[in-house]
Amino acid sequence: MCSEIINYRIGWKSNITLWLNGRELVTFTSPSDFGGRRGRLNPDWWDDTSTQYGELKQVTVTEEGCFFCGERVMSAHAPTVRDFQGARTLILRIGNKPDAQYKGGFNLFGRSFGDHPQDIHVEIQYGDKA
Repeated sequence: MCSEIINYRIGWKSNITLWLNGRELVTFTSPSDFGGRRGRLNPDWWDDTSTQYGELKQVTVTEEGCFFCGERVMSAHAPTVRDFQGARTLILRIGNKPDAQYKGGFNLFGRSFGDHPQDIHVEIQYGDKA
């Protein structure tokens, strides 16, 4: 994912937030709306003046806390897996808060765009890892 502006603009920041069932997991600052070189996977018809690629991000919620790209989210309100026990449905939301410092929007890339050959991947594990 990355920031968003018309065409692309290196250095165009955006505060992007991820929520699970209405609970904020993390807000991070995307450093740019990346372009200037083609995304490795972009189809030929994708215009060179458009956003080309982003950064691969990972959010993990465990019994120990919430982690973003391997680093613990340092927030008094960061959820743990216990906060979602008993939920019949899990809803992942990605967006920009109205009061964000950088309101630059965001781009998501699937397996055929950008640099990373994968779609959004959500995995739920029950019990102990084997």
